[in-house]
Amino acid sequence: MLRINLSTRPFYNERAVHLAMLVVGLVGIIFLGSGTARLLSLAKENRTLSDTATKNETEAQSRTAEAEAVLSGTGETDLSTLVTAARQVNNLIAQRIFSWTAFLNSIEETLPPSVRLESLRPDISAGVVSVTLGVVGRGTEGIDEFAEALEGTGSFGEILVREQELAEGRAYRAVLVGRYFNGAVSEIAGEEISK
Repeated sequence: MLRINLSTRPFYNERAVHLAMLVVGLVGIIFLGSGTARLLSLAKENRTLSDTATKNETEAQSRTAEAEAVLSGTGETDLSTLVTAARQVNNLIAQRIFSWTAFLNSIEETLPPSVRLESLRPDISAGVVSVTLGVVGRGTEGIDEFAEALEGTGSFGEILVREQELAEGRAYRAVLVGRYFNGAVSEIAGEEISK
């Protein structure tokens, strides 16, 4: 005969269930702790950034007030003086970046053997380079040829022969007047005009 006690409860592995619940609880506590630590560090960082933003905003407002005070104290005469000074500075910069090498190379390449260069004067004003060349040639044809060759380079334009006269020894003396196109000087002038 079999003895079975039907009133007893079924067999469970209670230790495994308790251990699993303990592990799940520990993992939950670890995640909760790391989340809390992250939340605290982000709150601290937020406070720091908020303080920095407030400080920067206050400084910006004070700088704006200073700028408005300076602008309100600046009269029309001060502005016109400032504009004149800016033009003078731009003109000096244009003269400083004038390329003598390119300028003289253009003249040397086009100078015919029958013409001699006596004087040379570029004048830079408002981004325009005006050129005055004093030349002596064996004949007027050589001087005209030189003027046409200068214009043919594309670096010179509006070359006119002025004050042409017969000099000693059957030579002709002339003054050539025109414009030299220099990109860097024109850019400075363009900036000045746009201001």
